[in-house]
Amino acid sequence: MYDKAKEPYWYFPEKLFVEKFDSVYATEASIKSDTAYFYKNKRLWHLIGNVFVVNVNDEQFTTDELFWDQRTQRIYSDAFIHIERKDVILEGVGFESNENLTKYTIRTPSGIFPISDKPQVKNDTFAVQTPLSTNHSTKEDTIQ
Repeated sequence: MYDKAKEPYWYFPEKLFVEKFDSVYATEASIKSDTAYFYKNKRLWHLIGNVFVVNVNDEQFTTDELFWDQRTQRIYSDAFIHIERKDVILEGVGFESNENLTKYTIRTPSGIFPISDKPQVKNDTFAVQTPLSTNHSTKEDTIQ
């Protein structure tokens, strides 16, 4: 812990592993990374290297860098992101989510989507943004 620094922070140089438990102490979610910083005054986590997160829906997120802003309750990254769901694999560059990682947007998406002859009805959705031009306009598609 570097409390005397101009911007006080905690430094985790050799791996960080955190689990979130429910009321009966079953693991709901987990996160790990090679290195982490926590900027105390900003309430900002910066995770670096082999970042791996499992959310409450058992979706797995893998990236090289991730930020968690506790003040805005937002998780984001400008790095490549790989997300594995039970039914689909999503990849892309640039990512933003609520802090539970249950509603997320990939800025430049790609993915592997299974094809079925039978129509399936799903209640969950996620959004992907596809840039339309260099003026930062985006088109949002909802995939079900």
